Amino acid sequence: MLAAGMTQVQVANHLNVSRKTIARLKTRLRDTGTTHDRPRSGRPRETTLRPDRHIRIIHFRIRFVNASQTARQTHGRHTNRISAQTVRNRLRQVCLRARRPFEEPIPTQRHRMAQPQWTLNNHIRVLPWPEMSPDLSPIENLWYELGRRIRNSQNPPETWETLAQLRTALFREWNNIAQDFIRRLINSMRLRC
Repeated sequence: MLAAGMTQVQVANHLNVSRKTIARLKTRLRDTGTTHDRPRSGRPRETTLRPDRHIRIIHFRIRFVNASQTARQTHGRHTNRISAQTVRNRLRQVCLRARRPFEEPIPTQRHRMAQPQWTLNNHIRVLPWPEMSPDLSPIENLWYELGRRIRNSQNPPETWETLAQLRTALFREWNNIAQDFIRRLINSMRLRC
């Protein structure tokens, strides 16, 4: 990008990194001929390319798996187990994170009893639908359609190396969903009540 005439600030903004990172990489390229880290002494990597790919695939497929679960499923080079920190390090290298599902606190009986009165006092109209019903939300069906399109795309998720490739594929498939399909989802809500 720098060779194409972009400034360090433009490259940093495009890659969403600091300008100092681009400056450091440019200096390293000029001095050593490569942007790769130089070999260091210390403990050798516990995982090879195959387990690294396995870790990426797990976290692309199962969004809320945590690092400890992945570590139990992945074998290292020298030992049968790797640490959760190793999993987090490998994910960080490809701009991913191990996540935990958000768990909302369960409302108490007192909260459940007060909620209808609060909506009346604040003049909020509530639809007579069951709470938390994914069948009644058109976006849930739209997410399913997007996932189906991604899985059946020419470039399947297993071949992606970076978060940028995932983002590009999602935007491409999202833009390919016809507005008519979305309208039909919204209009189908009347039939579900």
